Amino acid sequence: MTTDIQYNGSVIASLEPGESSTIECSGSRMRGDIIISAAYYVDIIYNGSLIASLNEGQTATINGAGKIMLKDITVHTLRKTTAVLGRATLGYALLGNRGSVLTSPSIRLSDGEQLDRPRIYIVTEEDDREKLNTPVIYLKKDKLDAPVIRLDPYTELAYLESTGTQYIDTKIIPTINSKIMLKGVQDATDCALFGVSDVFYCFDNSNMTYYSLAGKNGSFSYRIGGKEIELIMSKEDGVIINGTTYADLSSVSTTIVANYSVVLFGRRSNSSGSVAKLGQNRLYYCKVWDGDTLVRDFIPVLDMDDVPCMFDKVSGEFFYNQGTGAFQYGTK
Repeated sequence: MTTDIQYNGSVIASLEPGESSTIECSGSRMRGDIIISAAYYVDIIYNGSLIASLNEGQTATINGAGKIMLKDITVHTLRKTTAVLGRATLGYALLGNRGSVLTSPSIRLSDGEQLDRPRIYIVTEEDDREKLNTPVIYLKKDKLDAPVIRLDPYTELAYLESTGTQYIDTKIIPTINSKIMLKGVQDATDCALFGVSDVFYCFDNSNMTYYSLAGKNGSFSYRIGGKEIELIMSKEDGVIINGTTYADLSSVSTTIVANYSVVLFGRRSNSSGSVAKLGQNRLYYCKVWDGDTLVRDFIPVLDMDDVPCMFDKVSGEFFYNQGTGAFQYGTK
């Protein structure tokens, strides 16, 4: 038998006797309750303090929906042979400061009361228990065989799709050393999946596919509009679409310098900064390098308020629509 840890109805860890699991909250907003079902004896630790001890067969619930947890929660299972006498059973714990920000727990034990299903109530002064959705949960093993669970405040999507008025500012100004890799579908009309005019783009204008890197412009007859493509563009790689090289950029030298950052789902003017070539474009992912350094690793997500956007795994930041309306999206 194992001690199971559930988060918002899903089992995220199963511990054998003697194993420990740490839920890395670290300021994450909780989107559901954590339930620990003890197969043997279990200690629950918050911010370095023991807040609950469970006997075999007991269950504890951490009511965390909507709360921002500043500290980590550790679930430690004692070995089956450990003799435990007179273990205290926790009635509830008050964790909180003001609003929904939680700091250090204040523990209150039920006087002599034995609860078959002890509950740990995480509350604030306002007791605002708003219901939110479920974030992505990663489970991994560290060197001590203690699984670590990281609660990320987003839900990963299959893709984002613009309707013709949305775009993302990458905040990266391209250079001759820039490299981009993406998977997407450009609208068959004259629009673009990414770019800055004159210096960094590749798009189909309903006739040809045009490209530019650091002022070297060119075109080729293979049309990318309306097709699902995986594109790589850099000085070293040239322009590669679905594994086929269509342009050689190895001789590029800087002739035009970018004044503005690259946008996704459109193309920015290098002279005015305005964004055009918007359309019904779809992106599954996008990565940007500066030389050998990965500077952006975008994936489409819903943030903790269910707003569709891009999450950059390099900076750990959300990148939101800078146009109007809202992105459409596909779920995984």
